[in-house]
Amino acid sequence: MKKILTAIALFAAGSMIFAYNPPVSGEDLGRLADPIALTSAASASGGALTQVVPASILYNPALPYLVQRTTVDLSYTGMIDSNNKNTTNVKYGQAFQMGTIIPTKLFVYTGMLQGSFVYFPEMNTGSSIVIHGGASKDITDKLYVGANLYTGFYFASGSDFTIGVDLGMLYDLGKLSFLKDCRLGISLLNLGKPLTGNYKCIGLNGAEGEGFAISYPGICTPRVSFGATLFDVKKFKGGFSADLSFPFFQNAVFDCGLGFTFADIVNLSCSWQANLRELIKGAQFNMPSVGVGVKFSFTSAKISAANEDWAKSDMTTTAAWQQVYGGVQVISAGAVMSLGQQDTSAPEIILWFGDEGEEE
Repeated sequence: MKKILTAIALFAAGSMIFAYNPPVSGEDLGRLADPIALTSAASASGGALTQVVPASILYNPALPYLVQRTTVDLSYTGMIDSNNKNTTNVKYGQAFQMGTIIPTKLFVYTGMLQGSFVYFPEMNTGSSIVIHGGASKDITDKLYVGANLYTGFYFASGSDFTIGVDLGMLYDLGKLSFLKDCRLGISLLNLGKPLTGNYKCIGLNGAEGEGFAISYPGICTPRVSFGATLFDVKKFKGGFSADLSFPFFQNAVFDCGLGFTFADIVNLSCSWQANLRELIKGAQFNMPSVGVGVKFSFTSAKISAANEDWAKSDMTTTAAWQQVYGGVQVISAGAVMSLGQQDTSAPEIILWFGDEGEEE
């Protein structure tokens, strides 16, 4: 009986491997919906400048613990197909993203909603709405862990849904040689049900399929990342990050990013991604992405009257661009609002002994 069960399991695994056929861009579709993720933060270590936003949970659900302020964001991406090879009437695609990070005494909670509507011949992923919800926590001063629950609804030619969990950890390595603020991120993503039924789109094999034939996101995607600060001179700071992921153990995807910030106000970031399976199948080479962000600080008398810790807040607006797959122009813009001031000082404890007012 055990031999029969083992044979069935091996046959099923072999069938899935043979039929694995994700659409172009399907293995990292969420990156296109957010300008910060598009240019730097699509990383399990937080990106070049440790820019953690709600979309960061797509890569490592432990990352939001680094954000100790209530955060909300909203972004929109337009995609224009300027490739002359596209002879269809579909020249415009779009995506949006909204999310929040809410810190509490025990956990940091994150919620995010993303939508994508893309029907280009170069990257036909159809329409999807995906919801993520997660929690992160510190284990030690240097180790953070997190988990997400997600579900997605896909509709185009047919419809289907996904559901699953993501797991992740982040370790603060401190200083290594000349590198500062070194971070190691490890995550295990997409542990759950992929598209398995009545959904059709164009996969990498160039044919329409359904079930595991267009399975994405790939079941079980391990990801490892390293990020660090390269230099920090007066008001000028630069960093980098590098990620390697293995969707469904059938592909290898490399992500790298560079980021620079001046006076903690103006950010310049860029990133590049290489998807091995897409390149082998003849997908066009992607250009590096480029993004610029500007931070604005503001105060609110009404807010501070109720809670002086929220007297100072800030908002970062970001715009980004990338050309993908030979002629699809991706233009993304968004805003991230962080409420209140981050608590960077440890609690002060004073003990009194003896007579009142005598301090020791």
